Amino acid sequence: MAEFQRIEKDKTFAEEQRKKADAETLRIKDENKKVLAEFQKIQFETLKIKALSDEQRKKADDETLKLKEEKNKTLAEEELHNLNDFENLLIKVD
Repeated sequence: MAEFQRIEKDKTFAEEQRKKADAETLRIKDENKKVLAEFQKIQFETLKIKALSDEQRKKADDETLKLKEEKNKTLAEEELHNLNDFENLLIKVD
């Protein structure tokens, strides 16, 4: 009889431990879901920032290209003006 009581006591103890372990497992799973959700939120924000950075970099590249084109146009106009001046001097010399 004592052996039966000891087995029942061990069985009850094991059942309580299993319930505690199950509760802890559920708590950990819930915590993992929260951490994963936070990670995904951060990942999404990072992608948004990267997209903005890419967009800003493209705008800066476009602006740089535009400025280079304007500079080249100005240099070409100056060169043309200098050639016209030189041509006028040659005509006067003749």
